[in-house]
Amino acid sequence: MQIKYLGTAAAEAIPALFCHCAICEQARQKKGKEIRARTNVLIDELMIDFSPDAFYNMVRYDLDYGKLEHLLITHSHVDHFDAAELVMRNPGVYSNGLGNRVLHLYGNAMVGKVFKKISEIDNQGQAIAGIQFHELTYGVPVRCGSFTVTALKANHKPDEDAMIYLLEKEGKHVLYAHDTGELDPSVYAYLKQQHITLDFVSLDCTCGKLNCRDGHMGFENMLKVRDRLKPYFKTNTTVAVSHFSHNGKLSHSELESICQKHGIAPTYDGIVFAI
Repeated sequence: MQIKYLGTAAAEAIPALFCHCAICEQARQKKGKEIRARTNVLIDELMIDFSPDAFYNMVRYDLDYGKLEHLLITHSHVDHFDAAELVMRNPGVYSNGLGNRVLHLYGNAMVGKVFKKISEIDNQGQAIAGIQFHELTYGVPVRCGSFTVTALKANHKPDEDAMIYLLEKEGKHVLYAHDTGELDPSVYAYLKQQHITLDFVSLDCTCGKLNCRDGHMGFENMLKVRDRLKPYFKTNTTVAVSHFSHNGKLSHSELESICQKHGIAPTYDGIVFAI
């Protein structure tokens, strides 16, 4: 299984469009790993979230979205679900040559409503051809291509059923936890009940140096969650952190130093993990 981080930032990206804080100014000067697009990940043929940087990612990583068949959305915030970009899949003016290919879109009820609303606004009230929406329920596994995917409760955006994802393929398990604060008790209960052992864990670290228990996590909050997840680890489980905000006041170089002390893998745009 290959896990590729296409983007590793929070909603404003780094450097943020209109910002002159120290983190953003340093990113502009140093570039390289300090530059972060909005969070987006590709795990083999399965994509999680569809950010406003979809075109940018397509170009810099040589992606072919026309071949994408399974797209998981964590929640309806626009940095994770830029639904307007999916209108570009409509055949005719926007796309050609897709044939009968179908893109399966998965998420909560709010994601479905946003997708429907965008269709009504940008597509004259018509459904976008070749995209099928599937509403997910916490704790109910679904088959997505070669993966079995289970949506679990995120500690984020309480006005909708925001989701983190447990992915299984060929006996290996990935827990993808963005956006979320410290994990809901139901997540640990599910892992215990299902006797899950995790091969790879990706944890939110939006708030960096700051304490942030709900909605997102800071580094110390993330460590608490990492430690509580340890009963479900193997001896070689990888823990990575992602979804960084300039408000967390951590440059990538600082993040690398802190992560090294705790055995955590810091992500940057384009990093690939093989498990």
